[in-house]
Amino acid sequence: MVTAEVTARKLQARDLFTLAKIIHNAKGDIQEVIREQSQQPRSVQLHGLGEEPEGVPESSGGLEIDVNRMGIAVIFSLLGQADQAIKPWLADMAQMKPKEFDELELGQVVSLIEQVVGQEDWAGFLERLSGILSRSMTAST
Repeated sequence: MVTAEVTARKLQARDLFTLAKIIHNAKGDIQEVIREQSQQPRSVQLHGLGEEPEGVPESSGGLEIDVNRMGIAVIFSLLGQADQAIKPWLADMAQMKPKEFDELELGQVVSLIEQVVGQEDWAGFLERLSGILSRSMTAST
């Protein structure tokens, strides 16, 4: 059986606010997942999983974040904690309806997530999302 390839659309401004809302409302401590992932000493990888961009020095012992790994951890945590909120967003990223998304094969879902976090502007997207979440958490305390 041949399965159709699922392609992720480019991240847009609306995705920033959608994910901020999903993460803010998620049960469990998704903030802790983000914090744990950001404290792991790894090199920055922006152009695909396991690939070091040219001109970026290897880790010098400072705190550098593997944004792909962090993005995958966040999305999978949300799948476990806020699946009814994250699935429509992932379906939208695949330019399909949530019902169609529910019928995807597991490999297609994983491929979609890898495409989302492998986008060139994912690192900047996470930085802006983190800023929104920080302001949101400060305002709610």
